[in-house]
Amino acid sequence: MIARIGELYETIRKAQEELDTIRKNCVHDQGYRIANYMWRIGSIYPSRICLVCDAAIDGITQEEDHNFRLEQMEKDKAWRAANGIPEEEYMTGVTVVKT
Repeated sequence: MIARIGELYETIRKAQEELDTIRKNCVHDQGYRIANYMWRIGSIYPSRICLVCDAAIDGITQEEDHNFRLEQMEKDKAWRAANGIPEEEYMTGVTVVKT
């Protein structure tokens, strides 16, 4: 089992090297999407994501950022409504437990 774990880590390392090479050589000219990008745990922000290599690229505009955040808020609001979370709990982040 320990040998298999070592093999899996080696596979991950090789895949990461390949991904790094693909991203290094990508010219990011085939378009992008706006999505949340996390560069470390707890640090998430909207970014342009290359459609070819899936890397975060510079250049998100204030309008793209604003529209993405509004879209995410609407999706979150719809999810909460579909799961029975009242609007006041949605807005405050406080969950009321009724006993």
